[in-house]
Amino acid sequence: MQFDEFWARAVAFLKDKVNAAKIETEEKLIVASWTAGKGFADEKFAVHDANQDKIACLTIHAGKPIDIPRSDMESLYGMWDDFVQGRTTRIEIVEKVPRTTYALSLMKYLKDNIR
Repeated sequence: MQFDEFWARAVAFLKDKVNAAKIETEEKLIVASWTAGKGFADEKFAVHDANQDKIACLTIHAGKPIDIPRSDMESLYGMWDDFVQGRTTRIEIVEKVPRTTYALSLMKYLKDNIR
């Protein structure tokens, strides 16, 4: 799947999940932090919104807003297979995607749920 199609599906999926959470009065979609070496962590963060330009999250500890731009997710999408297969390091990703913890966790969540 090309990134444009993935992104359109991801935004629609996240909007549906965020809206469902709001209806259930939780008001946010929760995503577990994830790393390739350790898997899922106990830390979680909230996805507040998604649109064509970004995914808006709340930081893990302070609950401050943070945006993951589409361009960052596109860069990560292009490196994803090499990263999960160990051919690309986290350091290489950090050089292109500054909010790595959130972007990696979001990409894992989306890759597990978007078909």
